Amino acid sequence: MKKVMKKLFLFVLTAILICGCSKNENSTPPTVDMFSVSPTSLEVSGQGGSALIYIQSTRSWTLSGGTSWCKPTETSGDASEVYGTSVESQFISFNIEGNPTDKSRSATFTIENGEQSIEIKITQGVVSIVVTVTEPGTLQQILTEQNLLETTELKIRGVLNETDFDFLKTVLTLRYLDISDVNLEELPKAAFSQTLIEHIILPRSLKVISEQMFYMAETTTVQMFDEVIAIENRAFQESKISSASDIKQNDFDNGGLYLSSKLQTIGERAFYGCSGLYSLKFPASLEVIENNAFASLYDLPDKPYPPLEYIFFEKGSKLKTIGENAFDDAFYYKGIIYMQHCTQVETFGENAFGGEKISEFYLGTKTPPQGGFPFAELNPVTSWTIDVYVPSLYVEAYKKLWKKDYYGIQGRFFALEYNMPEDK
Repeated sequence: MKKVMKKLFLFVLTAILICGCSKNENSTPPTVDMFSVSPTSLEVSGQGGSALIYIQSTRSWTLSGGTSWCKPTETSGDASEVYGTSVESQFISFNIEGNPTDKSRSATFTIENGEQSIEIKITQGVVSIVVTVTEPGTLQQILTEQNLLETTELKIRGVLNETDFDFLKTVLTLRYLDISDVNLEELPKAAFSQTLIEHIILPRSLKVISEQMFYMAETTTVQMFDEVIAIENRAFQESKISSASDIKQNDFDNGGLYLSSKLQTIGERAFYGCSGLYSLKFPASLEVIENNAFASLYDLPDKPYPPLEYIFFEKGSKLKTIGENAFDDAFYYKGIIYMQHCTQVETFGENAFGGEKISEFYLGTKTPPQGGFPFAELNPVTSWTIDVYVPSLYVEAYKKLWKKDYYGIQGRFFALEYNMPEDK
């Protein structure tokens, strides 16, 4: 009897242990391995704008491919967070320029996460409403005859004159305008001043953005081609031009303003009061930024955009002159100036970067430019120090020439070579 009870006890104990082991094994969640992209095919209008895709990947990923007219905000990412069996979604925004051609076009991207890859295709259509103007001054007649006086989008081919540009301002429903196939090297003065048109593609042949062209305009996106060599005085003053490609989607990464790779000069007050500019990248071709060109970027109430964080000059910069108050009140707080590739600067105008609290200033020019310490604040709340990085052999020269305390602002000097920042 004792043997039977002993066997029964061992059987029950074994069963309990087996059940306990099974319970512990089931409490361990299964390993999640996911790689998903949605959607993989997108169609966008000829007007351009932005598009989103969503990624779920339990491994880090990279994005490759694409074209110059369709740029992603991200080209890589870390593994998504995993919550139980749920995988967090990440997203990539694509900034898409307006299509100035007659045919639809496509861009192909590939996303890889080590072992797997997924292809994404973005297809862009064309602007559907196209008119041809063979005789200057007849645009109003053409749109009237075609019942297009209330159109919201328009592509124009042919030739236009000042009368046509004045008429375009009266088409109050027009939001998108493509004049890339209008053969003009310069547009009339104030051609789009105070216009309500939000998105404009300028002529391919345009060489000069003339005086007051977009003065106080509602235009947020301007697409210029690489023939533009000059932006004249007050060209964009107090306009809505923006670094954002789509303010409604809070897309603040790339931009609605592309500066021509052949641009040489930016005139006085060219972008004065343009609060939508919160990141600025200048092409290597740029030689002169004139007085007050980017002043008062932060000086507007109810500003919907982030403050200007930095300005960057591309490698091979030919910059020689920055005028008086060029960036006065452009930065809000702790702005950074990346001029490490500017090796030919000759002159800084008085208060070139004055009126703001710059935290870091990188400059590649050996001989201190004429004009002296380019930072000043006439009514400082407190004093502060700017870290200045210049070529190592010239640190002492900068210290001696820029040593004066300007209204509470002082420089602290370091060797650029040992503190070289990454390009933007």
